[in-house]
Amino acid sequence: MFSRFSFSSQDRSYDKSALWIFLALFILAAVVVIPNTIFPIFSTKITILALGSIVALVLYVLARYSVGNISLPPLLLIGALWSVPLAYGLSTVFSGAPLAISVFGHSFEADTFGFLFLMGLVGTLAAFIIEMPVHYRHFLRISAILAMFIFVVQALFIIVHYIYPNAISPLLSVLGSWSDLTLFSGLVAVMVMLAFRFIPLTRRAKWYFGVLLAFSLLYMIIAYSIATWVLVSITALGLFVESVMRRVTPFSQRADTFIEVETEDGVAVADVETHEMVWDTDAPSYSIVAPLIVLVVSLFFILGGAAISGTVKNTLHINFLNVRPSWQSTMRIEHASYGTTALFGSGPDTFTKQWLLLRNKSINATPFWNTNFTGGIGFIPTSFITTGIVGTIAWLFLLVALITVGIRSFIVKEYENTSLRTVSLIAFLGSLFVFLELIFTVPGPISIAFGFLLLGIFISTLRYRKNSNTRVISFMESPRASFSVIFILTLFLLVFLAGAYMVVGRYTAQVYLTQSQKNLYVGNISAADSSALNSLRFAKSDDAYRTRAVIAATAVRQLERTATSTSPAFQKQIQSILSQGIANAQAAIRINADSYINWFALGNLYQIAIPLKVSGSYVAAQSAYFKAASLNPVSPLILYTQAQAAVENRSYADANSFLKKAIALKQNYTQAIFLLSQVDVQLGKAKEALTAAQSAAYFSPNNPYVLFQVGVLREATGDMSGAIPVLKRAITINPKYANAHYFLAVAYANKKDYKKAITELKAIVKLSSGNERTIAPIIGALEKGVNPFHKSSAKNLSSGTPIKTSSGK
Repeated sequence: MFSRFSFSSQDRSYDKSALWIFLALFILAAVVVIPNTIFPIFSTKITILALGSIVALVLYVLARYSVGNISLPPLLLIGALWSVPLAYGLSTVFSGAPLAISVFGHSFEADTFGFLFLMGLVGTLAAFIIEMPVHYRHFLRISAILAMFIFVVQALFIIVHYIYPNAISPLLSVLGSWSDLTLFSGLVAVMVMLAFRFIPLTRRAKWYFGVLLAFSLLYMIIAYSIATWVLVSITALGLFVESVMRRVTPFSQRADTFIEVETEDGVAVADVETHEMVWDTDAPSYSIVAPLIVLVVSLFFILGGAAISGTVKNTLHINFLNVRPSWQSTMRIEHASYGTTALFGSGPDTFTKQWLLLRNKSINATPFWNTNFTGGIGFIPTSFITTGIVGTIAWLFLLVALITVGIRSFIVKEYENTSLRTVSLIAFLGSLFVFLELIFTVPGPISIAFGFLLLGIFISTLRYRKNSNTRVISFMESPRASFSVIFILTLFLLVFLAGAYMVVGRYTAQVYLTQSQKNLYVGNISAADSSALNSLRFAKSDDAYRTRAVIAATAVRQLERTATSTSPAFQKQIQSILSQGIANAQAAIRINADSYINWFALGNLYQIAIPLKVSGSYVAAQSAYFKAASLNPVSPLILYTQAQAAVENRSYADANSFLKKAIALKQNYTQAIFLLSQVDVQLGKAKEALTAAQSAAYFSPNNPYVLFQVGVLREATGDMSGAIPVLKRAITINPKYANAHYFLAVAYANKKDYKKAITELKAIVKLSSGNERTIAPIIGALEKGVNPFHKSSAKNLSSGTPIKTSSGK
């Protein structure tokens, strides 16, 4: 029966190697967790998966050279599978998005042509390499072991974090994220229910799968996802109804063809002619307990499980937040995007650009006002935006083809035996589950890879439908055909080997870049710049160039803080660093001019040059910021930064305008309100300044700097009685706030309460002995009953408190 797939052991060696290397590296990609933070977890997983797929492809091609033929499964779903990478390729070419971003993303993101091409390769390899019934048995065994391993290791992570909270991050997940663990748990629950229903299991196997099911439900409870619960409940309901309604008939067998044997998995039937294992899936011993339990638990958590999930997470000290744009926001972005980029979309991995460009300003009233979302409500809806109508058609074609072929396979068609039908059903429902999840969630790359792997296995099992249109193409008998096929296969080999080289280079660059950012965070400027430069040697990216620009800005600020003189040599050193930083920022813009962050980094460098009196620096900074604002038009942060630059240039009217626009976008923007009060002081608008400061205090009642400003401005307007309680509140929050003590003493002195004024001034001396020379004459005057302070304008009063442009001051 399977003679069409039978070759000599030597001929099959390449095929076996391809199979086991493919599965081994897929498993490694799924479970690898590297504690060292310089190795990005998702990039590491994708790199391993890509290398495993390419090596497996090379071995498969070598096997075809050796064997001289190719066995093709039904090609409809192969075409549907590749329609999505094709759509991403068309979008990459015609959308106008930066090529490097569309192909690889910033760090191997899933919404890229490169990743979807890899998924097409994974699905195709699974369809061609995992082709024999014994392969399916290996796959199911490995899947069960892999699921248990992932669940147990994740449980160990939770236990260790619970006992030693600082040892392991609560966000650590074997699969990369808790979103991935949720999807994987739902997938395992579906496959376990199918195993209970259609595979005869021993008592030991039933316990094993029962534990798997319990783990699945536990992780689904912890990382609550309504979409996962709904999909699992639908599967459970279908299996429960099918189990109840199906009439179980005794199993009949042909004595001359089959014999019943005992296996460690339960009852099986051996085909005497083929020696392949055939499960007795018509036996009457199936349990409906598993789908019933899952159905009841699912309905409970669908109706009101979010609160319980929160309680469980708090008990286990697992705190994570999975925030994505809503359906409404995603659809709004899609509708607006289609107005200008309908056919090919905005380009792969450009959702962030579209989000920032088209989002509603109401987002500024939420805690996520400054969050650059990389995806919408789900992976597939995100793809609709980035790949346009072409991508939408491709995804719909894949889903419709999968569902249509699946329904026909299990209702109209018959399989050569029931065990193959069971494997096909598990692969079909598993892949469909993952793809439906992609509509509602944005998982990591490994979860998406599971879906394409199962799709490939489902395509592979279609060979075994009766009267299937499976073809075996032999190309060794015809010299012309042999040359053509070998040429094409060799071309594929060269292309994929080049792809492997590029993947390794990109991954190495990503590791160096992560190391650079880590060094920059701890203040090691030279090491950070060296690592960023190494990153650029392996792959040019706007992220690496921008990081070098940020490093330059940080280096200048460090020199300014530690400088003991402003000699010409010092000025030349500063200008040299700034010039290098500006060149790197401009290089980042050349690679990706659609990223507002690149323009923002350029503006920051020009802004640093403003106090150095570099000609044209203020105009250049504002020009870069205006370009950033055009790419992120509802960001109050950009306007606030423009105001900071205006203050440093003493362009207070410009600063006033920028700050009012920022506050109009975000009415509770405390930093902007506080800075506006200081700008108004410089413009001689004491009353307006006081109003702005009091608004800032309303939104930040425990910010001592804001309270201090309110107190100073009340003193400036002659309201000493109103200034005193506010300044006392600032001192209560920050007892070491010397300026607050000083202006509280001023208020007391103007109220002729010299005793309390002296107390505040003595507190300043206690904070630092260096203040004694300045404070001593003031205390002496107060002890003589003389007020050394005089009521002055707000501008004079605030002169002792320079305008601070850093956040929160």
